[in-house]
Amino acid sequence: MAKKNKIAIANGLIWIFQALFGARRLKPELLPEHEFKRIAVFSTTALGDLMFNTPAIHQLRLRYPQAKLILFVHRKYLQMVEHYPDVDQVYEWDGRINDLLGVARQLRQNKVELAVILHSRAPYDVLCAVFGRCTAILRDDSYVNGEVPLHRWLTATSKSDFGGHVIQRKLDLLSVLGCRTDQTEMQVPCPVDRSRYTQPGTIRIGFQMGASKPDRRWPVAHFACLAAMLTHERPDIRIILLGTAQEHEIEQAFLSTVEPGVLAQVESLVGKTSIRDALDAVASLNVLVTPDTGPLHLAVALKVPTVSLFANANAAETGPYQDAGLHRIIQRPPAEKKEDREVEDEMEKIRPEQVFGLLVEFCGLIPEQQKRVI
Repeated sequence: MAKKNKIAIANGLIWIFQALFGARRLKPELLPEHEFKRIAVFSTTALGDLMFNTPAIHQLRLRYPQAKLILFVHRKYLQMVEHYPDVDQVYEWDGRINDLLGVARQLRQNKVELAVILHSRAPYDVLCAVFGRCTAILRDDSYVNGEVPLHRWLTATSKSDFGGHVIQRKLDLLSVLGCRTDQTEMQVPCPVDRSRYTQPGTIRIGFQMGASKPDRRWPVAHFACLAAMLTHERPDIRIILLGTAQEHEIEQAFLSTVEPGVLAQVESLVGKTSIRDALDAVASLNVLVTPDTGPLHLAVALKVPTVSLFANANAAETGPYQDAGLHRIIQRPPAEKKEDREVEDEMEKIRPEQVFGLLVEFCGLIPEQQKRVI
């Protein structure tokens, strides 16, 4: 079903619910003075989205230190947030229509007053909050589709013309609550063991080859070429392949491309780590080479240096937003359609030599032969 039709149906259901139960909401101008006692936060989508939400969640905790803070999160990340110091309770939800009524029931049972929807799926998130009888609903976005906008049910939304980083947009949304908007550092929701994967005497360079969308990936052949450059005359370098089980095909393409001499310095963790393991693995790296995807944001939160590659995503919106000195960004212009409708691959235009040069300059990767001369 088209998104517009889903929102139209949701709009009608909310009208009926309002008429039957007279659910009330606070007006935006009352929010800074109101001390909410029970707050629900929705972050039910991807890993990067969850990490982007952590500064806002932290500010909610600081603004309402005595409130019960409940987090709804995708099941894939439950292990990462089960001991999250900024929240009191965690529930699983993928943001879809399944268990929508169950989520609303949890909101009612916990007597949640304020719903803060930082990243979830419309219109199901708004339906949950209304059916859960939340008295105020904040949402990071303003959905207006035809003549049935959902924003009429929201107490406050982010600015539709906002042009900055996603983290800042979420923090600015919370300004109506009296939250600070200048604390942008991402929080790591669980303990991390930085020594677990560390190998003394080696330089660990992470390769994240997969991404949420194919057009955000850097070609495997480029990663293979970069690996050859890095391992040449540097036996202390280890290339660490990161990724989920869904990225085995990419992993195999890389392993079948590189020379045997390079393979001796490659360690693959693709499909071998839980989300908690992945945090430990990323924390052990000297630097991570990656497109715009979840592990990039884990590395930024963990203060691990990164070289990130952007073309069909905008680094000004979703790139590193803290510790600028730790990160280098290569930004190509977005891909454009040609007259024959083919899409030019801007990611491919980021050359391995360019990334290698950044790593040498950024991380001081002087070849062993040159080190001996020096």
